Amino acid sequence: MGAYMGLFFPALPIQSIAVVLAIALGALNLFGAKKTGGLQVLLVVGLLAILSGFIGGGLPKLNFAHFEGFFEPGMNSILDTAGLVYISYVGVTKVASLSEEVSNPERNLPLGIFLAIGTAILVYGLGTTIMVGTVAPDQLAGDLTPAASAAENIFGYWGKLLISVAALLAFTSVANAGILSASRYPLAMSRDHILPECFRLLGKMNTPVYSIIISVGTIVTILIVLDPTGIAKLASAFQLLMFTLVCLAVIVMRESRINSYDPGCHSPLYPWMQIFGILASLFLLVGMGLLTMLFSGGLIVVGTLWYWYYARDKVVRNGAIYHVFERLGKRRFEGLDYELRGILKEKGLRKEDPFEEIVAHNSSLLT
Repeated sequence: MGAYMGLFFPALPIQSIAVVLAIALGALNLFGAKKTGGLQVLLVVGLLAILSGFIGGGLPKLNFAHFEGFFEPGMNSILDTAGLVYISYVGVTKVASLSEEVSNPERNLPLGIFLAIGTAILVYGLGTTIMVGTVAPDQLAGDLTPAASAAENIFGYWGKLLISVAALLAFTSVANAGILSASRYPLAMSRDHILPECFRLLGKMNTPVYSIIISVGTIVTILIVLDPTGIAKLASAFQLLMFTLVCLAVIVMRESRINSYDPGCHSPLYPWMQIFGILASLFLLVGMGLLTMLFSGGLIVVGTLWYWYYARDKVVRNGAIYHVFERLGKRRFEGLDYELRGILKEKGLRKEDPFEEIVAHNSSLLT
């Protein structure tokens, strides 16, 4: 947001504005998903209306010479960039974290996700095409506000102003959805006894007050302390790691064959869709460099230590993976045990084998 606001207000303290915006959106989230969702609808509708005009006005003015040599840097550059900007697409899964506040979730959650990702692919693809086709390559390289530059070339100053407003709507929408969903994760983890009880307490508006406050406080701390570019890279790495684990969890749940597991929506192309998701996410994660891999590994270590030293004695259930182990155990090969017993006979008794104790015990039973 700072880059776009800086086009018109160069002296504006961007960091302070970001902190104020985070606090304001956090306060809005205290009133529940219904009011927050209403704002989200207004933001998205306004954004799509502006982008429709941007795309419609830009298509006739495309300069196809700008696309020549577009893939010359190679696929590695494209894949590395895909990993960096992956965070832009995670909004399509935000709806899943709000399942408790969604009516008919078995229908509406998958529908919302598929419609969101379809819209994102269409708008991102067309929008990027307009930016590349209307801004000279030397100007586009390193431009932090390419949409504004493209709009200025197409519509002049007022186009630049309008698309900057659309960018602010987009970023506000993302920030609002992020706070809305992020604050629900501590709530769910607290109910699973993985986090302290205070995170599950609801306020007068039936919203997780402490969870929202902690989430917003964490965001404000990150805005003040860390570098925004580094945050984007690590955020993408985190989401890639999470999607890897989600794909793995789907496989484990499906293979557990638990009778009570009856999802309303079944993933198509199972398990190849999930295997592709795991491999593709790991591939992008590795391509982002050593820092992101260390960060992802650190998250796994911290999560493991937290579970082992805090949550292990509080969690009263085990995972579906044990049901998978049970299924595999029933497929044991009796011939292998027979073969190994034959090897033991050839080897003879070991020092630790309690042969005399077993003989004595059996003799006492016979007598």
